[in-house]
Amino acid sequence: MTTGTDVKDAQVICISTGTKCINGEYMSDRGLALNDCHAEIITRRSLIRYLYSQLEYFLSNDPDDHARSIFRRCEPCGYQLKEGVQFHLYISTSPCGDARIFSPHEAAVEDQYGLCETPGGLSAETVGLASPLRNPRRHRRGGHLSLYGADKEELAGGDQGDRHPNRKARGQLRTKIESGEGTIPVRTSNTIQTWDGVLQGERLLTMSCSDKIARWNVVGVQGSLMSYFSGPIYFSSIILGSLYHADHLSRAMYQRIADIEELPQPFSLNRPLLSGISNAEARQPGKAPNFSVNWTVGDQGLEVINATTGKDDLGRPSHLCKHTLYSRWVRLHAKLSQTLRIRGDRPATYHEAKQGAVEYHTANQTLIKAFQKAGLGAWVQKPIEQDQFSLSQ
Repeated sequence: MTTGTDVKDAQVICISTGTKCINGEYMSDRGLALNDCHAEIITRRSLIRYLYSQLEYFLSNDPDDHARSIFRRCEPCGYQLKEGVQFHLYISTSPCGDARIFSPHEAAVEDQYGLCETPGGLSAETVGLASPLRNPRRHRRGGHLSLYGADKEELAGGDQGDRHPNRKARGQLRTKIESGEGTIPVRTSNTIQTWDGVLQGERLLTMSCSDKIARWNVVGVQGSLMSYFSGPIYFSSIILGSLYHADHLSRAMYQRIADIEELPQPFSLNRPLLSGISNAEARQPGKAPNFSVNWTVGDQGLEVINATTGKDDLGRPSHLCKHTLYSRWVRLHAKLSQTLRIRGDRPATYHEAKQGAVEYHTANQTLIKAFQKAGLGAWVQKPIEQDQFSLSQ
């Protein structure tokens, strides 16, 4: 996280590891198990937890705690980040799914500075981990940093386009598979998953990290519940430690949905700065562990989760699970009832609370339609039963 232009003010907010998803038999209908333990997804849940903490600081009677909150009131209702606060995502390698489906040794021609000019835009090398951009290699056009927007006409007919024989499959929605690594394209039909079907042995499917990050670039990283308090919060930059390819990453993150229909205010299609690092991390062959680790600023230690069960090895739920985060949301909802962006009676269940964020879900449906309209597949939803819990259960 950065709060200005001074690198010294940068702060690491959360760190996580993980490459696996839950086995279907361990799904929880009380929100007590983590479905997706891929590092990017765990980091985003950690960030939501951090945002809740910052709202709690804002409400504190302690002047020091109140002052340290990254939030401020906005009129006529709700809260927003203080001026200059930005979040940056560092990933050790390209996110699974569309951003990783290419041959790294057959990449498009790039210049000596690591810049790749493609129909997807112009990207520059930088380094960052929830921190400002350090020593960025910038490509300027007309005196301005060009992050996106190279004219298609300017690039048409050039050698930089994607000539791969399977280019029609570029951009396709993909899912992670239960008890395995890697992703597969979504099915063209029967994308509805049922609770009893999964329990009877149907493989549980989870959308790829590339697809989920693309969704965050539309609806924000804050989630539907946080939308009661704040507008969308977007990543300002996404930095990869390895397997960085400007064209493929920009397509996966936002370019494939560039023709999305008009979104409800205040949502928009976010185009974060995309970059690799000067010295890419080396590939490390080997079987990935079955556990996921997470840490958020303020924690006294690491939390280790068994990705297969979505809980720790003693069967205890994570502090990032739906049930725990929902409990914090309910407390904040009661305290902030007079300043909510979304008014109404307090929802009785987690599902009702999520559905109450109407603008958020309108934006999400617009995104899903954009994927379908582009012929990229249908978004696969988890069984609805897993969200129909209340805190009294």
